[in-house]
Amino acid sequence: MRADQIHPARPQTLVVHALGRRVRVCARGPGAAEFCSHFSTAWRQLLLIDADPDVDDEVSLVVPDRTEQTISELMAVAESQITLKAIQGNVGTGVLLHAAALTGESGGATLLVGPSGAGKTTAAQYFGRHHGYLTDEIALVRSTGTVSPYPKPLSVAGPLATAKTQRSPNDLDLATPPAGEPALERIILLDRRPDAGEHARVSRLDLTDGIFALVPQISSLTATPRPLVTLARLIARVGGVEQLTYRSIDDLDPYGALPTSSPFDSDELAFSVPAESPTHSTPRIDDGRGLVRTRPHDAIETRDALILAIRDSVTALSGVSRSIWLACERPRSSAEVLDAVRREHGPFPQDSEITASHADQLVQHGVLRWLS
Repeated sequence: MRADQIHPARPQTLVVHALGRRVRVCARGPGAAEFCSHFSTAWRQLLLIDADPDVDDEVSLVVPDRTEQTISELMAVAESQITLKAIQGNVGTGVLLHAAALTGESGGATLLVGPSGAGKTTAAQYFGRHHGYLTDEIALVRSTGTVSPYPKPLSVAGPLATAKTQRSPNDLDLATPPAGEPALERIILLDRRPDAGEHARVSRLDLTDGIFALVPQISSLTATPRPLVTLARLIARVGGVEQLTYRSIDDLDPYGALPTSSPFDSDELAFSVPAESPTHSTPRIDDGRGLVRTRPHDAIETRDALILAIRDSVTALSGVSRSIWLACERPRSSAEVLDAVRREHGPFPQDSEITASHADQLVQHGVLRWLS
């Protein structure tokens, strides 16, 4: 047995500042010194040199060797765990979106959102050389409408096919944004398509479509207070979510502002909160059998839909489905539900079958339930 197995080396520690959280990274094993050297370089913009011994979270890693592949893989593990700690520590303090963020010419923040593989990191690296780099993965939008910088390393293609390399924003020549937390000015949905043509185009999404574009990018829907109301207010703040459709990042001008379109008027992004939907009381057993609403986590009405957040899913209701849900504040029989639909829409062909079908679908989606 080797001596370092009998007396393991003392762990090497570093502390980083991640979205207001102090996270200690502890590395032990034969490759710990090599790992910490690479880590210090990649994270130097967030590294706390004279760190207070008190920290908020800790990440522990075992570095079994000094090979490039091991170091690259564990750098990715460390980045993922640090970011997770930052997310967990900021739940409830604002909206956490999976997004890249840059500062524009005015100094305000632009969020670049999209599913995994949409090109957020590529776009952050491409535009970040001429705009202030805020983050490439997770953006915290405070209730004040400002975006907290998180200039973490970027995961870029390295010499090894099996792992990406964590590169510091400085090493990639990304611009440093002005100090402080910039105000949110734009939210851009990245829509990269090989058949998009040479010229990028931008369109605004209406409020309902904008919410459904952003909901999948929230790190925790149920942990976000009033998520639909909060998203609707963010979308109204920026004049609507912009969808940027483009073929290749090289088709866009890295020096100037990203293409834009005219913002919506405030009345086009107006919404209301159903008076009783988020807070109505749970029906009592003696209320009788009937179809009743599942209590939503949040609910809003836009110009074209009633949008409900129930557990981790979001559903938009319109027409007959909306009428059924509104009628079922308390348990309703099938006959009462049909009467409510007819009062709002008038009798129509096969209205009984259509109402029953819509009700069944709402039950299947967990929006309504039968109380017995």
